[in-house]
Order: sequence, then C-alpha cells, then structure tokens
Amino acid sequence: MTEETASRGETEQDDQQQVPKYYIDESWFERVGRSLQHLIESRVAEPGDVQDKPAKRRRKKAAVSMADLAQIEGFVNPELPLLEAIFRLLLVHENKPMDVEQLSQELAERGIGIRDARPVDAETLIRVLANDDYYGLAQLGKA
Repeated sequence: MTEETASRGETEQDDQQQVPKYYIDESWFERVGRSLQHLIESRVAEPGDVQDKPAKRRRKKAAVSMADLAQIEGFVNPELPLLEAIFRLLLVHENKPMDVEQLSQELAERGIGIRDARPVDAETLIRVLANDDYYGLAQLGKA
C-alpha cells in the first residue's frame, strides 16, 4: 500500500465519521415521559377507530412493530410535514441510523420536499433535525 493510498483511505474514513447519522432515541421518550409505542400506534390508527379507553382495552391489539410499518401503503407520503416524514422513514427502516444524504435521497424518491417539492438538502436536514423536540430524533453519538 502506497502512502497516497493509505492517506486516501484515512480521508475516506474521516469523511464517513464526520457525516452525522440520525435515529429515534427511545430513551428520550422515557426521559420526557412519553411513549414511542403510543406515537407509532397513533400513526397506524384506522379512521373511525374508537378512541375511548374502555374500547382500547377491549380491543387489546398487538403492538405494532417497526417492521410492519414498511408494509403499510402510503405510510410515508408527500402530504406529510418534513419531520413527520423523517420520523416515519426511520420507523420503516426499523430505526437503523441514517445519514442526512440517505434521508435526503429517500425523501426525494418519495416525492417529499419543501413547499414546491424541491429536494431537501443535507444542510437543511441537519438544521431541522437539530431542532426536533417531538419525535425523539437524535444524532448518533450525541445524547
């Protein structure tokens, strides 16, 4: 291995380490007294579902898993606000950390953009993700 090749390999490794990855921090929900499972279930509730507590107890639905969400047609769609779409993308990918480039690409593939459907660039995503205080989105390595 030449010095140039070794140097290039180190630079590529440094670039990969500098690209922030994001995920849903399940411990954040515990810290703020909220339920991630409830948030997920509220995203898959059927229109007309009865919302009173006795009815919920009678139904005793099985918990919805993240893997199930990928099978729901339209679960991630262009009508969603940006943070909601990101939250749902992470759910569909079973909360596997994704970097802003991956998120931007998936959002674009699904037709999700800003106002006039312009693609969401990495800088905008970083800024939006840094200001989340509802979905428990966190940067990997920072908690």
